[in-house]
Amino acid sequence: MLESSGRYGQSSIRYLNAKDMSVIQETELDPEFFAEGCEIVKNKDGTETIFQLTYHEGKVYENVFTGMN
Repeated sequence: MLESSGRYGQSSIRYLNAKDMSVIQETELDPEFFAEGCEIVKNKDGTETIFQLTYHEGKVYENVFTGMN
């Protein structure tokens, strides 16, 4: 399960275990950014690229996760 969490100083994107909601992998954003939604794109090499939007800043973060299929 993928979660995009937003709040200044607390924004992150995480892969969670759907059974117990434990964090498998997490990437935090710089504290001056407020994260919003995200989109998953499956790449030809088997990795997934996650695009995460910010709220007021108008930026998009790109995260590549591997081994989470």
